[in-house]
Amino acid sequence: MPMRPIVSSLNLPCYELSRFVGRILQSVTNETKYTVKNSYEFVDKARNVKLQSNDVLVSFDVISLFTNIPVQLAINIIKKKWDTISRHTKISQTKFIEIMDFCLKDNNYLQFKDIIYKQIFGMPMGNPLSPTIADLVMDHLLDECLTGCNAKPNFIVKYVDDIFAVMDKYKVADLLLILNGFHSKLQFTVENENNSSISFLDVKIHRMDTQLSFDWFQKPTASGRLINFRSNQAKHIIFNTASNLINKVFTLSDVRFHHSNTIKVTKILSDNGFPPAIIRGLILQQQCRRAKQQSEDNNKGYFKSIVYVPKLAESFKQVVTKNIQDVRLAFKSNQTIRHLFTKLKTKIDRDKRTDVIYKINCKDCPTTNLTSKTITWLKPHWRPIQ
Repeated sequence: MPMRPIVSSLNLPCYELSRFVGRILQSVTNETKYTVKNSYEFVDKARNVKLQSNDVLVSFDVISLFTNIPVQLAINIIKKKWDTISRHTKISQTKFIEIMDFCLKDNNYLQFKDIIYKQIFGMPMGNPLSPTIADLVMDHLLDECLTGCNAKPNFIVKYVDDIFAVMDKYKVADLLLILNGFHSKLQFTVENENNSSISFLDVKIHRMDTQLSFDWFQKPTASGRLINFRSNQAKHIIFNTASNLINKVFTLSDVRFHHSNTIKVTKILSDNGFPPAIIRGLILQQQCRRAKQQSEDNNKGYFKSIVYVPKLAESFKQVVTKNIQDVRLAFKSNQTIRHLFTKLKTKIDRDKRTDVIYKINCKDCPTTNLTSKTITWLKPHWRPIQ
């Protein structure tokens, strides 16, 4: 079976440096129009999609994205987007590229049976830079492939290497060809809808006439394993875990799926030791919260704050609430303790704010090396260093 090594980068010399430049690049990828952060954002965006008669639901997936991204391609994309990146850093382009070379080319090692291997191609699995670089490459790929494309989807979003699209069924093959033509190492597979539905992240999308309908989705391999009710953990953690699951299921699914999802959630929680009465109470609690939130959303207006002046403020509030229904007033004081005292604490230098108290090194702690019976999975992206 082909395998990919996932190597922890926590103790690499470039780990903190990789995180630093990764945050700079992430501020750029957050501005893209294709990326969704999670299932909730995806559902919010997809709810407004209007379907045409020939539209179908498809998903595209990159084969082994991380280990197939050429480092030089990533660096070239950074150079092309430098005008945007430079707004988030004072580092010069030359120095930034030098840092990227150091983090992506010169510090990708693993030790296996006392032999040190170096990764010779692709993004290292486990490096904090890799997810951000993958986002950057995928955004650039979509921009290049969809600009002026005759097979452009009516709606398209991505999450790392997974792409969901609503498009004309006669143009799916053309788009797949265009995506695969971007780079020989970045190859896509396509999945077409089955019975007018397809899954993306943990959402099942159904095509209903001119609109999309959503249901919570679990992969067949999902174990349904949660923290057990009888686990030796604080009760609020146990209850919050169950509440988060219930909230997720009902938020991601339309009302017509709530009954069937209630049965699924009940079974999952029961398998994890939750008593039936507790399950019913948690589900009812979530339903009440959702009803209250929906009521507040329908009645919400604009909140404004004004400086409190005795008698005058109350009279002014009565006039405003009587004549302007969408505005709610709150009072604030312009005389606070902060205005009376200066800052009494001495400012701590940035390099002394961490690793001061909480880091305790173990004495005589043995080092564990990676062991296995085979090293065939290290090829072709890794090679031993003589």
